[in-house]
Amino acid sequence: MAYLSDALVKNNCRLYAFVLMTSHVHLLALGETSSGVSGLMQSVYR
Repeated sequence: MAYLSDALVKNNCRLYAFVLMTSHVHLLALGETSSGVSGLMQSVYR
């Protein structure tokens, strides 16, 4: 969760909901810029 929190701040995104599944995660996020959510996902999974 620390990686996600850092990535949200870095990419200027807001997280409204999340669901942790056994093999993946669902996120409901909104980016302040057009590349915000894309950058968020790249930051978390690299």
